[in-house]
Amino acid sequence: MKTAISTILFFALSLSTLCPAQKYHDALLNEIKGPVKLFGNQHNLLYEYDTDGALTAFYYGNREEEYGFKCERNAQGYVTALHLFKDLACTEFDYTITYTYNSNWQIVSESYTTDSEARTDYYTYNENGYRSQQKVYINGELIETINFDYDKFDEMGNWTTRYVDYGSEDDLEQDIHLIEYWDIPSPEPATPSEKLQESPSSMPLREFNDPVPTGWQALIGKKLLLTTYGLSKNGQEATRFQCQTGEYIELKSIHRLHWNNRYDGNIIYHYDIDGNRINLIQLTGKEETDDKWFELVWQEGNLIKTESNLGTYRYFSITQ
Repeated sequence: MKTAISTILFFALSLSTLCPAQKYHDALLNEIKGPVKLFGNQHNLLYEYDTDGALTAFYYGNREEEYGFKCERNAQGYVTALHLFKDLACTEFDYTITYTYNSNWQIVSESYTTDSEARTDYYTYNENGYRSQQKVYINGELIETINFDYDKFDEMGNWTTRYVDYGSEDDLEQDIHLIEYWDIPSPEPATPSEKLQESPSSMPLREFNDPVPTGWQALIGKKLLLTTYGLSKNGQEATRFQCQTGEYIELKSIHRLHWNNRYDGNIIYHYDIDGNRINLIQLTGKEETDDKWFELVWQEGNLIKTESNLGTYRYFSITQ
């Protein structure tokens, strides 16, 4: 059985820019960048780092129980293997976690083996360098796919809260990071546009002075009532049908698209925004549909038009 320390060590950072004075990058294992001094989370784990960026201690509870560890690093100072022990003196070996990185020094996999299981977690990242998805394999079998939706960030660009989506509304959880940094000279304040570049584009930003959202981002949380749909041919509307059933879609901030009052029943999709396109992965419903994406092709006032991968178009009225 894995110990409590494995809970947080499954997390890995997607950001690789560090304070120039740091020689090591141990905080990346907990998804943190910068001159981190102390780090804690909702699992009651506490980590300490020195000014060189090396992990010096970690505890369970309020320093009630300290764990032993040894690190293997590559020439660039990144941890490639973390050997965990059940005691501070490092005499009772527990297990080893190994890490692989991509060319941006983002962790793409971490693996460990205990008496009961062999586990490997694979990670993908969005264009801003934050982790977007985690795939969990145990004994070679895919067990679950986890998606991340970020909520709040601190002045160093580290996330402090995010939502963890395990595939259903009941499984949605919140991760919390509590971070204290070493006292270093403050950089010149970033302009609003620079702050926006350092922030993920996968959700509405709450912490920075960003421009008013547009496109699909501006529609999150609103109810879109279907008024007209039909078939497109060579980019032109070929047929047209009026919809009076109350069918509507609604984009939730947790990356859930609810499509209700359909003729084939209510359906929930996971969505990702890619420019004017919104990509869909079906989560619930009586049957598997062929809906994969909507393209936002036109918007005026409270009316929008979309095209889909099925060669259909739809007009929606924004009702709230």
